[in-house]
Amino acid sequence: MIHRFRSTIFVGIAVFVVLIVGVYVWFPFISRFLFGEQVWNPPDYSPDRRFRLEFWQICTFRSWLPTTPGNGSDNVDGFVKLVDADGKVIAEKYIVGLKFCEPRWLDHEVIFLGDNDAGWKLPK
Repeated sequence: MIHRFRSTIFVGIAVFVVLIVGVYVWFPFISRFLFGEQVWNPPDYSPDRRFRLEFWQICTFRSWLPTTPGNGSDNVDGFVKLVDADGKVIAEKYIVGLKFCEPRWLDHEVIFLGDNDAGWKLPK
C-alpha cells in the first residue's frame, strides 16, 4: 500500500514538473494569442525605405516579477518582424531583452546588436 502511494506521488511530481517546464518554454509563443501583441517601438525603416522592422512586446513570466528600475523591469521579451513595403511579413524572430536589441541595416542584410543569432538577408 505504501509502495503504491509513493509511486503515485513520484508520478504526480514528474507530471507536474513536465507541465511547468512545458508551459515555461511555450509561454512566450502562446501568450501572443492569449494576451495580444503591443507595438514596443515605432518601426525602424531601412535606408531605402523598402523594408521596416516592427517590434512587438509580449507578456512573459519575467515581466510579472516585481523589480526596481534598473534591475530588469525594463527588460521585456518580444518579437521583431521584418516587413516589406506592401505590409507582408518576411521574417519573424523572438528576442530576449527587446529593448536592448539594436538593429543595424547593411547593404543586403539587417543584423541585431545584442543578439547572438545572425540577422536576416534582405530579398532583392
